[in-house]
Amino acid sequence: AELQGLEWSAVKLNERCVIVGAAVAKRRSRRVVEITDALTAWLAVCGKQAGRVVDVNESQLSYALKQLAKAAGVAWKHNGLRHSFASYHLALYGDATKTAFQMGNSAVVVHNHYKGLVTNGDVQRYWSLRPAADAAEKIVAMHATG
Repeated sequence: AELQGLEWSAVKLNERCVIVGAAVAKRRSRRVVEITDALTAWLAVCGKQAGRVVDVNESQLSYALKQLAKAAGVAWKHNGLRHSFASYHLALYGDATKTAFQMGNSAVVVHNHYKGLVTNGDVQRYWSLRPAADAAEKIVAMHATG
């Protein structure tokens, strides 16, 4: 939901952060989210200068993500991207407070729900994911319909 309210102007690539304003934030409190090396690589391929980061409604985005997962042969879970980030971020840094801040959540929730879910090998693979050299040629934009 936060991603859908976010504008590209909030993405400060040169400062390696994203400003999640109070109007967009889950808990209605502004925060500054770190842009990791992995995200930097992905934004280099698909980032924009202006407009909404996601310009489709929630049901269209959900449908597109389910179709993508199906094509990739993986199971889709609601909020799977958020849950994955939490699990891998916590495992990488070992700091529930830092992970909670990045997510706009509480350290207790992060600790209770995401601790010990992934292996060190999984963590390294997750944070090493990068777009292929020809990724820009393969990006298909999602557009709102009707």
